[in-house]
Amino acid sequence: MSRKLRFISGKEVVKILERYGFVITRTVGSHVRMTLQTMHEETVNVTVPLHSELKRGTLRGIVSELEKYIPSENLDADFYTG
Repeated sequence: MSRKLRFISGKEVVKILERYGFVITRTVGSHVRMTLQTMHEETVNVTVPLHSELKRGTLRGIVSELEKYIPSENLDADFYTG
């Protein structure tokens, strides 16, 4: 089964990240910086452009960063079709 990223807006990504415990720490122009404090006192920063539809490469970069801290099985329902 091949995984295919679905079309998603920046605002939707922000809502998804908030469910995983990320908080908005900074907004500059059309970009939002979101931060997560892990249990190991590590700080994870993710920048999300607030575009109406994120490019696949941009979304792929965000998801690959998230997969370092969140199991990919959890992210599949949020970011992939099928």
